[in-house]
This record gives sequence, C-alpha cells and structure tokens, in this order.
Amino acid sequence: MIVTLLMGLVADLVFESAASMRRSFDAEIDRYFQDRGFHSTPPKHTPTR
Repeated sequence: MIVTLLMGLVADLVFESAASMRRSFDAEIDRYFQDRGFHSTPPKHTPTR
C-alpha cells in the first residue's frame, strides 16, 4: 500500500515536471517567433452560418 502511494507521488511529480517544461518551451518558442515578426497565435475566424 505504501509502495503504491509512493509510486503515485513520484508519477505525479514526473508528469508535473514534464508539463512545466512544455509550458516553458512553448513560451520560449512564442517569444522567438514574436522577436522575428511572426505571430504565434492563429488568426481568429468569424463564425459562418
């Protein structure tokens, strides 16, 4: 039971760390493209009927 709890905690740490690194990487890529004049967000489309 304790082993399962510890494995769950370690898995949670690993996945949170990976998600944090991805957010940091995405922010760096956005900054890189903005510095070079590219827009990182796609243009908004107006809904059609």
